[in-house]
Amino acid sequence: MGTFQRAVIGVLILTAGVLRLYGVVPSDIIALASIATGIGIALLAWRMFDSWEITVGSLFFAVFSSWDLMATRNGDLAVLAACAAVWLFFVLYRGIETGHIWYWFFAGAILGLGYQYDLPFRILGVAVIVVLVAYWLALWIKFRNHGRFKFARQQILGSIALMAVTVFIFSLPEVAQLTKQGFDMPWTILASGSFWSDLVRDIPQTLALFFLPESRLISLPFAVLFVAGLIHIVWRFVHSWRMHGHPGVSHSLILGWLFVGLASVMLADTTVTIADSSRLMILFPVVCIYAGIGFHWLRVSFQRWYRARDERLVCLPWYRHAGRIGERLCIGESVLATIIAASAVLLSVGISEISRYF
Repeated sequence: MGTFQRAVIGVLILTAGVLRLYGVVPSDIIALASIATGIGIALLAWRMFDSWEITVGSLFFAVFSSWDLMATRNGDLAVLAACAAVWLFFVLYRGIETGHIWYWFFAGAILGLGYQYDLPFRILGVAVIVVLVAYWLALWIKFRNHGRFKFARQQILGSIALMAVTVFIFSLPEVAQLTKQGFDMPWTILASGSFWSDLVRDIPQTLALFFLPESRLISLPFAVLFVAGLIHIVWRFVHSWRMHGHPGVSHSLILGWLFVGLASVMLADTTVTIADSSRLMILFPVVCIYAGIGFHWLRVSFQRWYRARDERLVCLPWYRHAGRIGERLCIGESVLATIIAASAVLLSVGISEISRYF
């Protein structure tokens, strides 16, 4: 990532601070957690996809999101859960990438401490299991006949065991309290007569929070990019499984995060309404990443279509070298059209999101 890219990310983070700290803010800690969430979104998107465009797009949508801005300026503690969720998956992904034991320890610590928050964060452990299963399948398919696979398997199992022990230690106070109070086990909930009817009822009500005008948490342009990113990731997930025999770890991470988070809201005992936006805050980071992926995918598709349709050079009123004549800066017409279209999309998202709050 070059100097210009770092400067753009720095400006976006500074903008996030101004939007969240300007005026009366109930809690500086929550505002700082919101800024840390944006930083975590950028780092996670960069590590998973190695794309500057997806990274900046995801951060842009996080910075200007009215959903997060409203929660932050209202002092909603769910912002802390969103921050913890994105850093949980970042350190988990870094642990998978590098194998460093400290990443696994921190992932277990965050998950264990978050277990004391609420059901939405507790159930994120299922998404972590989905990621670990995808990681194990990838290693098994690629290296099961390799001589060092046995050593690598022992190292991975040791790291997972360390994370599991850390989760147990940090969540022990809450587990003890729930044991005293008594709580329904997952299979008891699934066996209840009303579970499936409630689930069918809650699916459209939960999706309405993202798409219906009177209740949606994100603006229409944001929602369109989110859906585009989701479609692209589902296609990449299936394509990876068909071509390589296993799902991609990054695809499994964000798909598991999204659907497990949605399930945590639909498993609640209450009817899903706009009041459940706090419980959905753990999905805010991954929704921004999906929107960044959708923006990148649509931008690339538009540029390819335009280039195949008509490709000419457009010379701009600038020169490559100061004082030199005859060396004007020229770029492809498809590139210029794509820059204009992408800027218009970002501007529309930014204005529509900010206007929903201010």
